[in-house]
Amino acid sequence: METGPSVQFTQEEEFHVKHKLSWTQPPHELDYNPLLATMIEGLRETQHPYTWIVRQGLEELLDAPGAAEKVRGVLPAVVAPLRAALGVKDKTSFATALNTLTRIAALAGPDLLPYLPTLIPPIGIRVLCADSRERVYDALRTMELACGDGASKIIQ
Repeated sequence: METGPSVQFTQEEEFHVKHKLSWTQPPHELDYNPLLATMIEGLRETQHPYTWIVRQGLEELLDAPGAAEKVRGVLPAVVAPLRAALGVKDKTSFATALNTLTRIAALAGPDLLPYLPTLIPPIGIRVLCADSRERVYDALRTMELACGDGASKIIQ
């Protein structure tokens, strides 16, 4: 049984194209292992339509009912690709990876805490970049709130 996404392009008007992911099953019925890790690996992509597919796919997976439980179950598998995505030089890819991390932190909560020492270093490097500093600080505050008391010690 195929469980991956496919992209369906439909043309609404003469010059407007609407992109839509078409799943073989609703996202809340999918097994997130290895799908979520594969989507996160795609965060390093810089070419269209791959960037769009990854952003949209992650949004739909993380917004699906029951996503928190599924995300917690695959945290060990997503840490390495998420760290790699946070270490890319492309600003847009980094911003998307950082957004994904904050969304995962909100879903996983304190379960993400043991993985923060692995995920924080590539984020810390971006604090020095003026164009991403505020975004990084916002993400660190979000992770601190989502992960609880132990996160403060790791983040600082």
